Amino acid sequence: MDATDEDRLKVDTLSCVTESEDKELDLDALCDIRTVNFASWESKAFNALKHLDTFLGSYLKKIGVPHTSCSRLTCCGIKTSGTFEEANRWWDDMIGNFFSYLHKNAYKRCDPLQGRISYETATGYASSVKAYFTEKFRNDGPQLNVFVSTRWRALRNRLLAQFNEETKSTGKPLVNGHQASEDSDRDAIAIGCFWLGTVEAAEFLNLNNLMMQCSGRGAEVSLLRKESVTVSDVNELCCSYKILKIDVKKQKIGGPRQFLPVYPHRDSVHQDVYFSLMYSVVMNPTYFGLSSYLLPKFSGKALNTDSNGKISSRVSALWTDCFNDLMKKFKDLAKSVNKKLSSHHGKKGSNQKMGESPSLALRKSSGRVGPSAAC
Repeated sequence: MDATDEDRLKVDTLSCVTESEDKELDLDALCDIRTVNFASWESKAFNALKHLDTFLGSYLKKIGVPHTSCSRLTCCGIKTSGTFEEANRWWDDMIGNFFSYLHKNAYKRCDPLQGRISYETATGYASSVKAYFTEKFRNDGPQLNVFVSTRWRALRNRLLAQFNEETKSTGKPLVNGHQASEDSDRDAIAIGCFWLGTVEAAEFLNLNNLMMQCSGRGAEVSLLRKESVTVSDVNELCCSYKILKIDVKKQKIGGPRQFLPVYPHRDSVHQDVYFSLMYSVVMNPTYFGLSSYLLPKFSGKALNTDSNGKISSRVSALWTDCFNDLMKKFKDLAKSVNKKLSSHHGKKGSNQKMGESPSLALRKSSGRVGPSAAC
């Protein structure tokens, strides 16, 4: 091979590399961040659009129009073209009727046998529908009047008023909150975990205590790393001592990370984070040492990915499996533990019984943590 052939080969190789890099850049350029959604949002949007399709089936029939799915709706409604005024009238009437459907005829999983959806679910579905069409039509001209903030807020206020009016006659609460655990529940669960004496039981107990002390959800606490727990000095009058401080990120609140001081529990070793942390280490130091997370098994579920590669947490499902397994092994425990508990129970009452020093209270308005009166 002479010098000319070598030069030609180098040029061809460089050309192939450049072409490959250009393709990668082109793919990156096509990824609009507004089209990237989390797995949880996609799940909610899927359910919302399923209800919209159910609604359209009856609505379009009433106005004498052939059935079509919501994915085929255009900025002009069911038409492919038309004036902006006509489009506004069609969408305004359709969305107004959809809100009525959400209040009166929307059933869980679109199954009348499962009962109607709650107000929280209804308003969540409405927001998902708005987000879907706002993104879909963002390049199709001016925003439709019904999706303008002031008009949309008026529709949501009407929806809230309808649900509120219904509560007067039914006596049912507007919002169904998660059922909180009692101290007796948490003590009984801890005793069960101690009796089992397994690594899995120790991690389950540790998760429950961390959720309680950090006012966190299971998915948030499951992502705590070992370096998230540090030691902090406390000076009170003439006393100085050290406590643990936990660096936790609240997913729903957002904003900066929070460094929560955690005190030893005043009354119960069963609910004490200090004890449950050490219990996890002592039960199996090798298992605990292999992972950078405080809760290795649950962190894997918190980072679970779906078929599209997006994170879709399965912490709640794992918590339920562990809890049910515990209940089976301790049948007598069922007499003192509420079977209706879920992984959401741990965030209730986190500012109670956390030592003689001031405990924590989460200021939801600012997303900061500050002191509250000691119990």
